[in-house]
Order: sequence, then structure tokens, then C-alpha cells
Amino acid sequence: MMKKLIISAIVLTSLLVACIKPGNNLKKETGNTVIGNVFANNMSEIKVPANFDWKTTFNNNFLVKVLDNQGNPVPMQKVWISTINGNKVGTTLITGYTNSDGEFRMASEFANTLNQVIVNTGYLAVPRNVLYNLHTNNTLVLGGKNPAAVETLNDGYHNPNAPLGKSNSKFNVVPSTRTWNSSTGLPNYLEPVNDVISTSFLNNLSNALPELTPIASNSPLLDPTKVRVIKLVDQAEIFVTFASEVAGYRNTLFYYTYPINNPPTTLNDIANYTVIFPNSSFAGSGGSLVNGNKVRLGVFPAGTVIAYGLAADGWKSGSQGFNGVTTGNWLVFGDRNLNPESNPALKEHMILMQDPANQRLVMAFEDIRRDQGSDNDFNDAFFYTTVSPYTAVDKENIAPLPGSCTDADSDGVCDVDDCEPNNANVSSCNTYGTGTLAFEDLWPNRGDYDLNDVVITYNYIVKTNANNRVTRVEASYRLNATGGVFQNGFGIQFPVERSKVSGVTGATLEANQSKAVLILFNDMRAQMSQWNTFKGQASSPPVDYSIAFNITNGPSLAQFGLSYYNPFIWNNSPGFGRGYEVHLPNGLPTDLADATLFGSASDNTNIGIGRTYVSKNGSYPWGLNIPAAFNYPKEKADINTAYLRFANWVSSGGSQNSDWYTNSPGNRNTENIY
Repeated sequence: MMKKLIISAIVLTSLLVACIKPGNNLKKETGNTVIGNVFANNMSEIKVPANFDWKTTFNNNFLVKVLDNQGNPVPMQKVWISTINGNKVGTTLITGYTNSDGEFRMASEFANTLNQVIVNTGYLAVPRNVLYNLHTNNTLVLGGKNPAAVETLNDGYHNPNAPLGKSNSKFNVVPSTRTWNSSTGLPNYLEPVNDVISTSFLNNLSNALPELTPIASNSPLLDPTKVRVIKLVDQAEIFVTFASEVAGYRNTLFYYTYPINNPPTTLNDIANYTVIFPNSSFAGSGGSLVNGNKVRLGVFPAGTVIAYGLAADGWKSGSQGFNGVTTGNWLVFGDRNLNPESNPALKEHMILMQDPANQRLVMAFEDIRRDQGSDNDFNDAFFYTTVSPYTAVDKENIAPLPGSCTDADSDGVCDVDDCEPNNANVSSCNTYGTGTLAFEDLWPNRGDYDLNDVVITYNYIVKTNANNRVTRVEASYRLNATGGVFQNGFGIQFPVERSKVSGVTGATLEANQSKAVLILFNDMRAQMSQWNTFKGQASSPPVDYSIAFNITNGPSLAQFGLSYYNPFIWNNSPGFGRGYEVHLPNGLPTDLADATLFGSASDNTNIGIGRTYVSKNGSYPWGLNIPAAFNYPKEKADINTAYLRFANWVSSGGSQNSDWYTNSPGNRNTENIY
């Protein structure tokens, strides 16, 4: 389950019409202007700001650092970055593992329209679903002695405006010294020194009860005969420590006691509930707790049973003017007989596990009713009980805490986190795409800017090992349109030395190149008989390509990045040849490009200052990358007339209408789109 804080991530800006063609429903004013917009009949009328790069994406090179509650780095923790889908975690974009410094470094191209992503780690001592602002942040530090404030995703489970749970006077019977912050629920009775919780202990918890993995119904941990209460055979001092939470609710942890020979059979048999943690939520994630926060319950005589319960979303702050503890949505207990489900197979809500190595008794809760949409992973809240002396508790029939995880390929990554658990060369599989490449093929002469001479969609899977080194790349491409008579070829240059690449399938590893250049085809006319750019005329089916290659001693994922890389076409028609490479704006030529063509005709390339593949008299491109499936213009329809906010995007230097290529209302003139 995901997180709590409501965010406001949508910035409303005025979407202004960029170009008007006769017959559409947008108002045209006198001259070549529309109020608040740019009007242009064709590309050559658009004024391109200095240094505009024509990119629909931006590169973010960022660092995620994970620290334990003593400020020490936490190595070999999975990190994954995801999109936001409404108020839920969306598609996973990037995965990797922290190094010995607790750091995971990554570089990726993101769509300009994307402002935030979600960062998660496998380390239980830090919040889940942390919001990361792509345009402002470069470093995210999670954990530490004094954790930095973070913001987490509101996943819709906690609704601050929902009706309050039924009040219950049993929560009012607490010692007068047990007070808490009225807005956050932070107890004023925490022990002065937090527990030091080792990474190995937290890893064992994560391995035992991984996120979003339903526990098997036949798991020994769910055995209904197992003990889920603390039975004292001698007098003992009792402490409870907050270890972690992965919940959408702001849960309240409480306990109650009874004589060992007189257990309650109904809720009415329990005299009162004593609150331990009013709001069992991480700081920055709906609460104010940090890993290791500890509460002393007191000294209890032999023959006492200490039992635990959870008020699901019991903490209310600001709801209808109320701050405090309620019974929330429902109460769940370690004692299965007190839980609300009628189906006996669904009545467990707490797993109790003994950890002799640390002399702890671990409590793991499932906070959603198991007959009402629970994910059954039993990791919504983790606490542990410390009994002093440890010998004072009856540990018979308490399930053991499972040890280390299964790692079939011995790469240091648990099978549950490993995308190829039987391949030591691969632990993470990162998907990049879908995107579209749209080219003009008349370089170094200017084209007609219908950007349909070669149209290819792409998807990449970049695979890395446990050290975040790229070991394999797999890609798929689809040739959608070939709107020209030239015999254009298509290839991609990757940011790795050619000598490190092997096992190429589906493409040709080009010779006489210092970097790896893969060629898909040499002649588009041999690939597709029809152009697929004329409306109402015969068309050819798209042509699909799948390529793959291995990398030995490869670059890090931060160096290789997730990207569309360096795609290009070249005019392979008689009289031209391999040197006539056409790259995206500011793309670097390969070793086989003909440098004598730079600066000729309409080209304004100057390698020395990093300006490539833009035109003289306007700095217009010969190709664009669009981070989506792209509906390209029909033949001879300037892209500016097909996409009505394209001109505004260009003339604003990319600051406005960055979603010009989407199907948002007013973006498209479908008459000019194939």
C-alpha cells in the first residue's frame, strides 16, 4: 500500500493555439497572429529562439542515497523509480542497487511533460513512495540520524475528510503521562535513545514479507495454531519498537493485557486499549516516526499475557476539527478470534516471529480487512517487542523469523528482486520507450517538414548486473512510414565501445566504428513498398525489428543512461552514400559520416561548438524524437499545420505547450495527420 500526503503536482497553464489553418474551429485574427499565440503557415515562418535544442525530453542525472538510523550507508538495497498514475504508483522506469556508499546513480531522458516520479527502496527503515521533483532535484537522501523531510504519494487510502471512526472510551484509559503531539501523533513518552536496527535484520523482514507479494495461504507464518501474543513466565520489562511501515493508513498500535488462564473471547471482555504509537507513520509520510523509535510499556508479572491490536487509519488529524485516536475503519488483532472476518481462512491479521539472534519478537500487520481488498502481504506495519530478560517469555510455538533470501545465481540479489534470477549477469531490466523518431531525408538541403520520410517507433530494455553495470541491451523498432523516394538506411549509435559488444542479433554491428553502431536496414524502399503517407491510398503493413547485444565490462547505468541514444538515417541512393548521415539536432555524427558535407547547402553544423544538424537561416531540424507513439503528418503537410501548438512550443523555447504532440484538446488538426 502506498502513501498519504496529498500533493498538488499539477500546474495549470494556459494552452495557447500555435497555428491556424482555414476551416478549423479556432479564431483567426488579422495578419499572421492569433491572440496570445504564434501563427505560421509553415516551419520557415517560426522564429526559433537562440539555443533552442528541439528536444521533447530532458536528461536527469540523479543520485539516491540510503542511510541507516546511525547515518551509515546501506549497500545492496534495491531502488526503483516509477511514474505516477493518478494517485497510484504507475510504471516502473528504472531499477538498480545501492553501492558500498549506499548510493544509486542514474541518468535518463524523461519527457518534458513529466515533472515528478516516485522513488522506492527495498530498505524498510525509510518511507515508501517518495516524490522526486525531476526539474529541481538531483539528489535524494533517505534515512539517516535525522532524516531529511520528504513528501510521499497520497494513494487514496487515507481520506482526511472521511467520516471519523467510531469513538471508543477504551482508548481513553491510558496513563496520564502518555500524551502525544496533537497534530502528528508523535508520542511524548518515547525512550530517549532509539534502537539501532541492523540492515540484516530489516533485510530479513523484507525477505520474509516482501511488498505486494501475498503470503501463501499454506505458509507456516499463517498457521492458525501459532502463538501471536506475549506470554510471560517470569516478571519482565517490556518495550515496543517501531521498525517500519508500508501503509496507506495512519494506523494506531495498542496493547491490552489479561491473565494467562483467562483470555478474552469477545471484544467486550477487554477492559481497555493502551495506545503505544498513536500514528504509526514515518516522518514525511503522514506521521513523525523514525525507524528505531521505542516505547517502554512497563514491568509485568509472571502469568501476564500482552496482546496487540491495530486501529486501521485510527489516527485522525484535521478531520472535521478532530485530532486524536479513534477506532478508525476497523480494529484488527493478533488474536485471530477477535478479528472481523467471518471466513476462518481470512482471520489472521498479525504474524508474530521470534528472532533469537536479536532477542526480539517481531509483529507484522495486515491493516486492510482481508475480505475487503487486502493485498495479504502482511507488511503494512512492523514492530518488535523486547522482553527483558528474554528468558521471561514463553517462545514455544512462535514462528521463527525466516533468514536470508534465496539467491539462485549468487549475484547478491534476492530472487524476488532479480528480473533474471538464474542469470548472474542480469539483475535489473529497465524499459525505456515507447518513443517515435521522425526524419526529413533531404539533408544537407532543407525538406518539406512533413517529418514522415522515415518514421520509426522504438522500445528499449537495458539490463544491468548487481553492480549497476550494463550487460545487455534488447530493443524493438517499428518502421511506420517511408515518405520519400530515397533509399534511406537506419542505424543507432550506442554509448559504448564497439569492442565491448558481442552476440548481436537482429542487426549488423557496423565495422570501422569506434562506438557500437547497429544497422537495421540499408534501404527503406526494400523494406516497405508503399509510403504510408498518402491518405486514402494503398498502404504497407508496419515492419518490426528486434535486436539484442551483450556488453562486456560495460559502463554503469548512469554512464549508459536510458535514452533513445543516437539514431540516424542516411541517404543510400546512387550519388549519395553512407556519409550522408542525418541525426537529430545536436546529435553527433558517427565515424563514417562525411564531414565535408557539414556547412554545405542549408546545413549549419559546427562540431567545434557542439551545433549539429540544424539549418542555416532558422536553425530548423531534420529530425525529431517524440516520447510517445506519434501520429505523423500526411504527405506534404508541414508539421506546423498538423500540430496546432507546435509553433508556440518552438517560439517559446519549449517553455509552453510541451505536450504539443499529444491528443489533448486543440493540439491536432486531424485533416493534416495521416
